[in-house]
Amino acid sequence: MTKRHRGLPRVLGKLCAYCGEPATSVDHVPPKNLYASPRPSSLETVPACGPCNQGAALDDEYFRLMVMLRHDVDNVEGDDVDAVRSTAIRGLGRPQARGLLASLLAMTKMVDVVTPAGIYLGRAAGYAPDNRRLEQVACRTALGLFFKASGECRLPPAYSAKAYLLSVMNRSVYDQAAQPVIDDLLASGPPRFIGRPVLTYWWSRVPEDQHVTAWLLVFFQRVSFLVFTTPKDSSWRPAQQSVV
Repeated sequence: MTKRHRGLPRVLGKLCAYCGEPATSVDHVPPKNLYASPRPSSLETVPACGPCNQGAALDDEYFRLMVMLRHDVDNVEGDDVDAVRSTAIRGLGRPQARGLLASLLAMTKMVDVVTPAGIYLGRAAGYAPDNRRLEQVACRTALGLFFKASGECRLPPAYSAKAYLLSVMNRSVYDQAAQPVIDDLLASGPPRFIGRPVLTYWWSRVPEDQHVTAWLLVFFQRVSFLVFTTPKDSSWRPAQQSVV
């Protein structure tokens, strides 16, 4: 019996949390590959159709590898982090991962390493990931969390989600647009967790429109995204055109 069949009784009669088509499986929010086995029982799941679930698998694998290779994630405590990193690196040896390995090798180059204080530490191998793919995973995570927070109601088609990887945001725009939102989110209440230290998050919604929301998602205590859900026809976008 396939995983799809095992999950089918749980989603019979339900609609996909992402597109509204009939659900045929469950999707983990955030992706389950970010957790070491045995995975915690507290993981969130949402109903999903086959294309939405299966179509995100490659982005999930890419996201895990790019996050696990970050030098600052090495400092995150926990045996689970080491286990997830080992699994991600071993996965590069699979025949199905040849494209991912080639992409990683192509983006890797020697770079100067400088501390925030400007101290030069030498040169090391670095890589420039496709931030768009990382933001897609953050968007899907926020949409899944929205679905759960809204009583299993997906974001209406007239709205869309947009994610911003904070580490690549223009500094002046970050200070003017992102920082005030982050301050409000942090002040809104204690953080929520889905399997420490994998995901820590805060969120809030606009009282006048319950579909307009802001999310601060922090993966492994180091990789942070701001995600907004807003009307598609709105001319306003938080930090519009700020990602470089």
